[in-house]
Amino acid sequence: MNEIRFNSILPVEIPVTLGDQRYVLREPRSERIKPYKEAVADCAVTDGQGKVVSVDTKKAGESNLLLLSLCLFDSQDKEVPLATVASWPTRIVDRLEKACLKLCGMLGDEESQLEWRDDLKN
Repeated sequence: MNEIRFNSILPVEIPVTLGDQRYVLREPRSERIKPYKEAVADCAVTDGQGKVVSVDTKKAGESNLLLLSLCLFDSQDKEVPLATVASWPTRIVDRLEKACLKLCGMLGDEESQLEWRDDLKN
């Protein structure tokens, strides 16, 4: 196995501009995404034996909005409220959501995640 090496522990940040508003999409620390992970677990629909049989898609969509709100900060470095994120057009939310999931290492394999994050730093 190759060495795992990180040049910095600082979170990766991606500048975001919506109209005349500036934001930062920031890689979260592990403890910041705990509410998201709990929301994802709550999306599972189980049978009588506790086996997952389906996913509540409404809750799944809401959990991704939650993750985005946990990672998106305004120009005063304040978390953007979930209600604000939910009010934006789908084309904006979808693009930010994909970037956020990649930033959190939840989209694609680990190697491509590390390469994508390194590209952001350069």
